[in-house]
Amino acid sequence: MTTSPNAIYFEGSGGTNIANISIDKSGTIIPITVRAAKPMDTKSSVTVQIDPKALEQYNKENGTSYQSLPASYYTFSNNSFTIDKGKYISEPSQLSIKDIANLPEINKYALAITITGTEGNSHALNAAKTYYILMDRVLYTSVAELGYNNSIDTKYKKPYKGLRAWTMEWRVKAADLKGNNQTLIYSYPTEVYTRFEKVIEKPDLLQVKIGGLALSPQQSSQPNRWYHLALVYNGSSVIWYIDGVPSMTNALSASFDFESIGFGGNYGTKQVNEIRFWNIVRSPAEIRNNMYAVDPATPGLEGYWKCNDGKGTIIKDYSKNGNDMIAGSNFKWIPDVRMPAE
Repeated sequence: MTTSPNAIYFEGSGGTNIANISIDKSGTIIPITVRAAKPMDTKSSVTVQIDPKALEQYNKENGTSYQSLPASYYTFSNNSFTIDKGKYISEPSQLSIKDIANLPEINKYALAITITGTEGNSHALNAAKTYYILMDRVLYTSVAELGYNNSIDTKYKKPYKGLRAWTMEWRVKAADLKGNNQTLIYSYPTEVYTRFEKVIEKPDLLQVKIGGLALSPQQSSQPNRWYHLALVYNGSSVIWYIDGVPSMTNALSASFDFESIGFGGNYGTKQVNEIRFWNIVRSPAEIRNNMYAVDPATPGLEGYWKCNDGKGTIIKDYSKNGNDMIAGSNFKWIPDVRMPAE
């Protein structure tokens, strides 16, 4: 009697072979397992290895620039797994990662672990034979808090004319969402105006006024919760990303003139940081993997306000263009805010 083929693969807690991990000063321990598509007919051994070349290929395919974490910063307890007969998952092996705070802040780090050998009537599933562990260091930073009718803004030294590709990003936390028209990012003279908008059909929605349209992803927001938001225009459609996930796509054909950019105003108390303006389309992977920091020298980055200055009313532009934002009254700095939020 012959046994039917089986497939061995990686799947993390998020249901995919990609894991986004936050590394605090205490480091972290990640349980690594391999899985089978169905219970094993016979006991099977599986070997794996750290695979820098697979990470290089991931970077090429996703437009990212992850560096392989130096070997001195991690310990992998075992590169051999066993899936017993009748089982479909192995016992875990521990990947221990140290604090990475001493590594250069502008660098992004990751590890790729690839299945290199299987026993018996099974093979590695090509689409998920590599497990990608993408790392964010935990940062503690000051953030800007804006109260009622307060905003931060700047006029570009060199206005942008006829743009048909751009991206705007920011992180925001609203104290409550009971008030209507809580202004977020805005840019003119071609209007891009975003806000938390209370509507009859579904309260507490994000909304963008753009190209004569008012568009909302159908996802309610929560007060006192940090969100990473991105608005992308690619020449034929506008896309909302919420925490790195596409949440709305609408057809739109227009060109944009931008002379200014700002955040805040009208109702509500809001905290903000990591405001960015790009004159290119950022990919889903680029958005998802750079929510908490980005290299100011990244091509296409035309404005970068970290909002971490900690004092005063000037918000530095870390891009090459030096378009600092200015804050009005009812503005303050909140120290020691954790990114990512717990």
